Amino acid sequence: MSALSRIVDRLIAQGYVSREKSEEDARAVQLSLTVDGANLTREIVPLAKHYEAVAVNCFTKAEVKTLRNLLDRLYENAEPLA
Repeated sequence: MSALSRIVDRLIAQGYVSREKSEEDARAVQLSLTVDGANLTREIVPLAKHYEAVAVNCFTKAEVKTLRNLLDRLYENAEPLA
């Protein structure tokens, strides 16, 4: 959780995200993209999709699905380490 907080703090400092207290739950906060964050997202997402397409172009659709499932499991297993 502390690593996530540091990442959020950095994104706020860079002007990509804003943080507000939740109106529904005093313990929760709501994160939102700023205009700069939304602009950066529009730039990065197509680039990331292109990189992904290039990286997996040697696999069949079934292999890509298997790879994603395995990565999901890997990340779930590693979660307690954070």
